[in-house]
Amino acid sequence: MIFWTLVFITTSLLTLFNKGIFQSLNQKMKQLELKRLGDGNDEAYTKEFVKFGCFSLIAGMALFVAQIVYIIKAIEIDPYKYPSILAVAIVIICFLRMKKSKKTSEMNEQELIIYKAELLKPKKRTFLQVVLSLLWAAYFGYMFYVLVF
Repeated sequence: MIFWTLVFITTSLLTLFNKGIFQSLNQKMKQLELKRLGDGNDEAYTKEFVKFGCFSLIAGMALFVAQIVYIIKAIEIDPYKYPSILAVAIVIICFLRMKKSKKTSEMNEQELIIYKAELLKPKKRTFLQVVLSLLWAAYFGYMFYVLVF
């Protein structure tokens, strides 16, 4: 449990001070998505996705599952329970927020043009991302304190 606490503290601090641990792969995936939207070549997109995107997808899903299992175990260990329940609520809210995004195949021409423009502009961190990174760093720091002392 201490090992995973240190892993999650590290990832949350990396996300806080950088743009995230998968940022370069996310940029590559955006470029691939733009290329696919431009020429419509799904076969080349699939090959490139397997080459670059599978690692980030598998690693991200593995970290997500590990974090869910960690939080469930943390509820049992946490003496106050409220921080761990708040962490569960944050995970659920973030998952629902992520689930709401539209797929490019469901977009009309106007939405596709706006989506392409959003992909081309440089991604800046939002206030919500910074706050969530701070919350996760504080939560995992708290859990480290609970586990060690």
